[in-house]
Amino acid sequence: MLEESARRRPDLTIDLVRLPEQQRLRHLAEGKLGALIVRCAIEPLPVGVECIPVLSEALIAALPTTFTTPRRRTIRLDDLAATPARLPKPDQNPGLIDALSAAYQRIDRTLQCIPTGTDEDMLALIATGPPSWTIFYPHRAELLARQSPRRIAFRRIVAPPVTVTTSLVIPTDNHDAQAFTDAFRTAVNAGRE
Repeated sequence: MLEESARRRPDLTIDLVRLPEQQRLRHLAEGKLGALIVRCAIEPLPVGVECIPVLSEALIAALPTTFTTPRRRTIRLDDLAATPARLPKPDQNPGLIDALSAAYQRIDRTLQCIPTGTDEDMLALIATGPPSWTIFYPHRAELLARQSPRRIAFRRIVAPPVTVTTSLVIPTDNHDAQAFTDAFRTAVNAGRE
């Protein structure tokens, strides 16, 4: 996305800034930031700001290989629901937690969470400890699958799917932000090909 933006608008300078969500939104409304990339709904939006959905991703479960077979590429959420999930605190990744909680509500089950650590620690505990599982965005799951312990399987969750939408939050009257949005969409579409 950064490459596409630089190709389209070499005059546009992009800095990546990590801040808590509310602080980012405040900076956007004050004109200190030009765009936000978010994976959760932000409501209410300040006046003069719009949220543009760009990418919807089906999340991937990392689970013990005993929960599945090598031929299966998916797992039903109901098959995981009785087992605790190792998840970040809601304030660390609200989009992921909200998506999983909503999916649990659709199957009329209660999400059980246990403390989480680094991705590598979680995978080691899932592979060797009491039954548990976790969830990742697809790109992260793909990277971790290459280096994870042998007793870990990565499966897309179905019935119901657990999806998260990545959106851009931009000022409605900012042409640079509109150009950034166009570059983001182009990069997303190129990544799907």
